[in-house]
Amino acid sequence: LALEFASEELRNDRGIVKRAVLDDGLALQFASEGLRNDGEIVLRAISRNALALQFASEELRNNTEIVLIAVEVNGLALQFASEGLRNDREIVLRATGQNSLAVQFVGREQRAFAEACLRVDRNGLALRDLPDFQNDREIVLIATAQNGLALEFASEELRNNTEIVLRATAQNGLALEFASEELRNNTQIVLHATAQNSLAVQFASEELRAFPEAYLRVADDGLALRDFPDFQNDRGIVECAVRGNGLALEFASEELRNDREIVLRAVWGNGLALQFASEELRNDRQIVSNAVLGNGLALQFASEELRSSIRPSL
Repeated sequence: LALEFASEELRNDRGIVKRAVLDDGLALQFASEGLRNDGEIVLRAISRNALALQFASEELRNNTEIVLIAVEVNGLALQFASEGLRNDREIVLRATGQNSLAVQFVGREQRAFAEACLRVDRNGLALRDLPDFQNDREIVLIATAQNGLALEFASEELRNNTEIVLRATAQNGLALEFASEELRNNTQIVLHATAQNSLAVQFASEELRAFPEAYLRVADDGLALRDFPDFQNDRGIVECAVRGNGLALEFASEELRNDREIVLRAVWGNGLALQFASEELRNDRQIVSNAVLGNGLALQFASEELRSSIRPSL
């Protein structure tokens, strides 16, 4: 039965209207006023045809969840959202992301934002021509995802934002040049940038310039830690080294040979690494047990107290 020609009673029949909008979302226009305010029916209609949003009640056209679903199916459904939601940033981003033509339906308050989004999405470097948005987190994220070098035109505040700098250096490691001084001294960011482009190392802080080489060397051969005395107290480097070869613990600083997590990783890799643990940790039952499980000979490096108590359980 075509809902258009149905009686008023049938247009108010929930079961019939459900079937009708599943066949054709635009059939929602012929449903009763009450059913055009029924969230489930409207969702069924817009799942079939997002433009059915125009026939939903005023209340549901102002419902964030329903409008988000509609614009994700078809960005042009934005034209039927309430004025308030046409000025909602999340909805605007979803709509224009689905269909750039939806920008014409964005509310006045967010029109410049939406147009800026589209510009930097096409060319991240367009950020330099948008001074009003250089401190706008969403715009800068879009720009740097498209071209990491757009970081140059972000505000000082956002060039010190870890998420944005990580996004930029993931796209182009050379974007590290434009990160804040603080983030150019951040080991995670420097590794991220140099992994994308080894030339980015020139933009790391002086302190960290040797860090990527050390990290890559110990990742390849944990025992290479002996060749990097400046990093033997660097937790990240030492953790990487002992993960690759537990015996690298020998070259860790005294402080890190007393670090429970580092020593556990080392003995998991090679029980004999126990010999390089601090005296305190050679008396740690969990660490000694893990070492001995890996290599029974490790027991000789346990404290005298634990040698006698663990032996019977082997």
